[in-house]
Amino acid sequence: MVFLVSIAILSTVYMIAALLVPEWADILLLAGPIAGASIFLLLKRFLSRPRRPVVDAPAPKKRRRGTSLKEHGQTRSPAVAERRLTRASAARKWIIVDGSNVMHWQDGDPSFQPLRDVAENLVAGGYSPHFFFDANAGYILADRYLHDRDFEKMLNLRRGKVTVVSKGTVADQAILGAARKLNAVVVTNDRYRDWADQYPEVTQQGFLLKGRYGAHGLRLDEAAMQPAYA
Repeated sequence: MVFLVSIAILSTVYMIAALLVPEWADILLLAGPIAGASIFLLLKRFLSRPRRPVVDAPAPKKRRRGTSLKEHGQTRSPAVAERRLTRASAARKWIIVDGSNVMHWQDGDPSFQPLRDVAENLVAGGYSPHFFFDANAGYILADRYLHDRDFEKMLNLRRGKVTVVSKGTVADQAILGAARKLNAVVVTNDRYRDWADQYPEVTQQGFLLKGRYGAHGLRLDEAAMQPAYA
């Protein structure tokens, strides 16, 4: 590249000199073709150089407000669920619902109907229910995995009202832990006998709120239900 530039400059200088000095006219015959050839090669090399493609910088990903693990099919640990519930427990009376137990209340077969009935009954009574489910609850009810938001939509509940525990986590422990933190009763027909040593409150009258279906539909043990607001 430097050699071609030098040849082009020198041959051009000699051409100009030959045009100005008549005695050097013969040099024009040699300098002219050399200057033309060198300039042609320089232009060809310049025009044939590959251009770098212009790549637009990737736009920064926007994080949607309100995105949570449950929208991606993931589940939260019981500790996270308990912390979330504790923040809202000061003003509203919570009731913990053992969803994996309640879904068997009607005729013994798993169904969404008893879950909906319990949710409607508690909300109508001024309570704020929070449902807990085992990780396999969706497969039992709908032959597929259902995360928190799926259950909330099916039960017509607001966000943050359902916790599907992660696979390998015992839902009973999450239920009893949340009930203890919130000083709440638990809607279930389970007696939690295996947890009596760690959670002796399961043996106290009124801590477990039982339910059943009769001629007039769902009936909850109202004697165990406390006032909805302090």
